[in-house]
Amino acid sequence: MVFSYEGDQAIILKWENPILPDLASIRILRSLTHYPRDPHEGHIVYEAGGQYLRDTNVTKGEYYYS
Repeated sequence: MVFSYEGDQAIILKWENPILPDLASIRILRSLTHYPRDPHEGHIVYEAGGQYLRDTNVTKGEYYYS
């Protein structure tokens, strides 16, 4: 996963999806305290089949994505 900042209003995440015949979607989780370790930890910020997220629900600070 690669990330970049868009000013103080957004974080851009880009990744490559694994090549799996039965891949239904990718779930990206965000936490303010640590990297989410399981599918129910953290806040779901993305769940779809793409390879790009513009996370605009952020303020200046530190975020952890899994």
